[in-house]
Amino acid sequence: MKVKYLIPILLAVLVFSFVGCSTPKVAANITTTQTDTSINKTTIPETTAAVTKTTIDESKDYANKMASIFLKVATSMSAFSQSMEDASNGKISISKNKQDTSNFIKDINDCYNTFLSLKVPEKFNTPHELMRKGMEHLINATTYLQQYIDSNNTNDMEGYLKKATSEMLMSNDYINKANEQYNNLK
Repeated sequence: MKVKYLIPILLAVLVFSFVGCSTPKVAANITTTQTDTSINKTTIPETTAAVTKTTIDESKDYANKMASIFLKVATSMSAFSQSMEDASNGKISISKNKQDTSNFIKDINDCYNTFLSLKVPEKFNTPHELMRKGMEHLINATTYLQQYIDSNNTNDMEGYLKKATSEMLMSNDYINKANEQYNNLK
């Protein structure tokens, strides 16, 4: 059974798109003047600059962590895809493929846990939500892949792989939509 639904190059493109995401621009100074003498006018630009720096730092940190997640997912999916192809061509045993699949499941779970721990800057809420849905489909796929690993029945194994493939395709749809949203933020 050949597995051609995985597109690691797409995920690599996603990684680079996250690194290039621009950060929100906040005014470097305030153009209106306060008449209230209790406000120290020199602290307003400093505060604005500090908030701007924090926002930029949070956005960069988020983008870097997302890039790391996508790189790991892309690497894992590529290795998994190669293992599936090698197993279907008889180059490796099913037991070796099941071990590779187990490693893939672990990697996806690690990525998902990291993804869940991210503090999302407000400007990334929409694409992050799309990515969440994509990651959830990957997690669903790992459930079917674990059933594939646990099964010794060839028909059942093929059925689990088909279900996993379906979940991965849905994941790719959400990832593509998220990528479009991230690109719109540039």
